[in-house]
Amino acid sequence: MHYTAYQDTPDNSKMDIDRLANLLSQNIQHITRNVAEMEKMIKKLGTPDASRIRSELSYLKEDTTSLLKMTRDDLEKFENQVRQSGDRTRKMQLDRIKANFKQTIERFKQAQETLLRKERESIARERATSGLDSIDPSFHNEERNLLIPQDRLAQTQAQVRDQEQIAQLEEREIALRQIETDILGLNDMFRDIGIMIQDQGHLIDNIEAHVETANLAVNKGEKEIIKAHRYKKSSRKLTFVIICIILGVFIVVIVIILIVLAIAGVFNHK
Repeated sequence: MHYTAYQDTPDNSKMDIDRLANLLSQNIQHITRNVAEMEKMIKKLGTPDASRIRSELSYLKEDTTSLLKMTRDDLEKFENQVRQSGDRTRKMQLDRIKANFKQTIERFKQAQETLLRKERESIARERATSGLDSIDPSFHNEERNLLIPQDRLAQTQAQVRDQEQIAQLEEREIALRQIETDILGLNDMFRDIGIMIQDQGHLIDNIEAHVETANLAVNKGEKEIIKAHRYKKSSRKLTFVIICIILGVFIVVIVIILIVLAIAGVFNHK
């Protein structure tokens, strides 16, 4: 299946960031649908149609793994653009996309682990019931020499069927080892996304802390302004009172002087 990867350009605009965010959301939804389909197929592995189901599961698994890697790369590009933008809303959007992607990876990993367990049990059961593990090729050769030509042909055909069944089981075991490798890769990716989310969480916490600190500083500044205003207002009142007192004293002194002069003038006339 062909996917359209995001093409990074030197002049990324808001439209580029929006397009990349939409692409990430679409890819995560696509992966989720693939995993849901895988889960349905895994439940049918014990049916007579198991061979076809294994083939479809293999294709779907490869398709999903490829899309996971592409999404991881696009997510890193999106994170770089968001950090450059410094937009808090974008940072929260990034955190949400990472959380969804991490959840999708975990679900895919669980489906792989279920597939691995069921296939191991199936292979062990087939080997036990068919007796393929106990077949000695030399026994077939010795027994073949004692048989008539018609029986020899039947035995040869049985040997061919046994070898084909052994080859099929070995092929399935190789596929199991690949699933084990894929699960390890998913664990690494899961851990990386977890670290990215944790880092993003710290970044948001720091932003919130800075905002809270700024709010506290603003509130403190407002209180200081109010306090200064009150102090200034009180200072003006005090100054006015002092001036009034001085004027009052001055007027009283003038009045006293005038009275004294008036009394002195009266005595002089006598």
